[in-house]
Formats: sequence, C-alpha cells, structure tokens
Amino acid sequence: MGKQRKWFVRRHPDKEPPSYYLEYGDKYAHVFSDEVRGKLSDKGKQWVDDTRRILQEKMEEGIASGKMDELDPEKFEEIAFDMHSDAYEEAGISELPYEDLRHVVSAVKSKDMFTRKAIVESAEMVDDIGLVNTGKLAYEVGWGKAKEFFEDY
Repeated sequence: MGKQRKWFVRRHPDKEPPSYYLEYGDKYAHVFSDEVRGKLSDKGKQWVDDTRRILQEKMEEGIASGKMDELDPEKFEEIAFDMHSDAYEEAGISELPYEDLRHVVSAVKSKDMFTRKAIVESAEMVDDIGLVNTGKLAYEVGWGKAKEFFEDY
C-alpha cells in the first residue's frame, strides 16, 4: 500500500480512499521504481527519484492546504493529474535522453494513456520535450499503444 493511501486510511478509517491512489498513484510509483528505473540512464534514474519526491511533496502540500480534498475523489483526481506535468518539468524531463523518454512513455498502460486527463498532461509536455521527440515518441510508441487500446474494445 502506498504512503498516501496509508495516511488516508489512518485519517479516515471508515472511508474508501480515492481511486487515484490505487489506479494510478500506487501503480505507477511501482512501475517506475521497480520496472522502468533499471532501464534508464543515470540522469533518467535521478528523474524517476526526483519526480516521485516532487509528486509526493505536491500531494502532501495540496492535502495540508485544503486545496486537495481526498473525500471529493473526482476533484482530487483532477488536481492530482494536473500536478504531473509540473512535477515532470521540475524534475528535468527536458534534459532526458530520447531513449529514457521512450522507456518512460512506453511504461504507461494504453488504457491510462488515452484518457482526457492523460492527453491534456501529454500536450503540456510537448514544449518540455520538444516537437521532434514528441513526434518520434508518437510514431514509435503511440501507434502501438493506440492499437493495444482499441484491441481491448
């Protein structure tokens, strides 16, 4: 169980945690730490560590300030998703080599990649990683993910 989810259960033992914790936060914290990190350059590994720390800090600040209300799961998820591109940028995604970017994008499951929230966050990243890298990633990774996504339907 992820740190945020554990804290939620302590604060609200009679409530169900926001789905974000299980369906996105905990899942991708493990994917990036356990599966992706080992494939990355040293700079990429540092990016994973920094991104995880920054997201954790932003989440804690949002909850402590009242900006993020865990008892309003839809709004909570919207704000949580919105902080991702900022955290990626702060952690230095624009400095990653292309091969690291490819591993990062490839790690996102197709069902998570093609949601409104994920597409909005992806669009915000275009300036950070550049049009050339964005185009290459869309071609090399995106088409396969799209095929995978539509095969599930």
